[in-house]
Amino acid sequence: MECLSQGCSKKKLSLQASQWLSREVRNEEIKVALFHMNLDKAPGLDGYNAFFFQKNRHIVWDDTCAAAKHFFNKGRMLSEVNNTFVTLVPKTANASQLSDFRPILCCNTIYKVISNVLATRLQQVIGELISPNQTAFLKGRRISDASLLAHEHVRDFNNPWEGGCALK
Repeated sequence: MECLSQGCSKKKLSLQASQWLSREVRNEEIKVALFHMNLDKAPGLDGYNAFFFQKNRHIVWDDTCAAAKHFFNKGRMLSEVNNTFVTLVPKTANASQLSDFRPILCCNTIYKVISNVLATRLQQVIGELISPNQTAFLKGRRISDASLLAHEHVRDFNNPWEGGCALK
């Protein structure tokens, strides 16, 4: 449905894309998500990072898949997975102000795997939801592009050698 007077467009996924997006998660998707993770990122509350899960896959694989599939099948995340803590890492040797620290979010690796699977799936269908004139949410487009373009047009608006028109 389009709202021409308001300049907005509400789009829905096609039935095929919707079914594809909500299909059962496969072990292969979980494997791809796990093996695309940075190995040396900070571990979550459980103390294990992606390196541990990759190197010990033969031991933890069934439980990893079961935890990820639980989220996709039930729509709820296990409380053991849904915990994150924030730690402040000093940027300088003598950090004393809050601005001297960088916050690091330590998420459980299974949480990151679930997020990665979701993001990978959304990348495949988001083109159906985003209009060609939108400047965000798609690879290669930045939300700042629209404001930069508008700034250039307004800056050059009063140049005598160029005609111009501005609409709101």
